[in-house]
Amino acid sequence: MTLTGGRKCGLLLGLCALSGASGPLLGPVHIVVYDDAALGPELLTTAEKVTGKILLSSGTEATWNAGVLAERSRLTRDASPLIEGHCASPLLPDIVRVQVLAHAPAGRSRQTLGFSLPCSRTGIQITIYADRVEEVSQRMLPGFSRVLGYAMAHELGHVLLRSGGHEDSGLMKGVWSKVDWQRAAFSIIPFTPAQARQMAEQGRNRRVSNWLSYRPARSVDHLAELAGFSPAAQ
Repeated sequence: MTLTGGRKCGLLLGLCALSGASGPLLGPVHIVVYDDAALGPELLTTAEKVTGKILLSSGTEATWNAGVLAERSRLTRDASPLIEGHCASPLLPDIVRVQVLAHAPAGRSRQTLGFSLPCSRTGIQITIYADRVEEVSQRMLPGFSRVLGYAMAHELGHVLLRSGGHEDSGLMKGVWSKVDWQRAAFSIIPFTPAQARQMAEQGRNRRVSNWLSYRPARSVDHLAELAGFSPAAQ
């Protein structure tokens, strides 16, 4: 996800009443965040609450856990490609792993806040660049945690929708303007109703296939047991 004038992410609408939800809430999406940028738990928790509200507005709950940085080297990398913009397998990963890096690598567009691997079922699926988030927060209205929350929500959208595509408006818009960020500072911009229905259907597919072996997450160690662009957003 990118943004005109040098930033990206953002969104609109008020939290409203599960406007995109197509039915009762399904089991939560388990998200593990690796704080490589050393942002600290207070800042991350604030950002996670923003992301959680966006997900909840479309009927998707989330659980959040802190990842142990050292364990990343032991994760199995999955670089399954997009095929015509979508993933060949509709099944969602048991755990979505997000790493927040301090700096974007050299050569990465200044408009890029992060990227996702939508088809990956193991390893790190989402990467966010803290320095790019900081740039947006300094030039646009939302604070750092809110920008980070929207960046994570957008990239989670790619993973949960199993798609690398962008829309002309809404949470999955690819390029954000100053007006978008102004909306994002005070409102929750949800997934569209169609996207919420798609996420719910794919969530049902995953949970039906895994429910026999599923155990509620209680710790980072237990989460590690559950699951062993071409950046999608630029």
